[in-house]
Amino acid sequence: MATSVLSTPTAKSWPSVRAMLRSSVVILLLVAGFLGLGAAYGRHRFGSVAATLAYLGGERLLVDDLSKSVSGVKAGSPVVVRYTLTNLTGHPVTLVGKMASCSCTNIEGLPLTLAMSETRAVSATITLSKDKPDLSGTIRLFTDDLHTPEIALAYSVHALPGSSGVR
Repeated sequence: MATSVLSTPTAKSWPSVRAMLRSSVVILLLVAGFLGLGAAYGRHRFGSVAATLAYLGGERLLVDDLSKSVSGVKAGSPVVVRYTLTNLTGHPVTLVGKMASCSCTNIEGLPLTLAMSETRAVSATITLSKDKPDLSGTIRLFTDDLHTPEIALAYSVHALPGSSGVR
């Protein structure tokens, strides 16, 4: 029968265990510090940690939030939903058109060219009907960029009596 021998720390081995623990803590703090600095830089450069992760994942046309939700608007009133787009492709990109899931959705000013490193707001006007006060939909923006030919956006609008229509 084979027996395993577990070594127990002796008085002489404790200083080396302490040194290893101390080194591990220092390394852990350094890694955490670099991650924190990276997140802070990414938030400053790209606007959010999510946008930083999208950029690191290869995306170069960044949107502040792909899905927006607006509540507290009057039924039957138009609602303006703003999406902020940032072009980090290294060349100008043109938004050449759109397709919306609802004919009640309109985006003015297309085609629209985003210069290199430019950030711009694109506004979608959604007109709620009085008989359908809650609405969810999608907007597909088409670009001339080969890497990102389409940007899919989503929205949901919920009407409440007595509220304003612009957000």
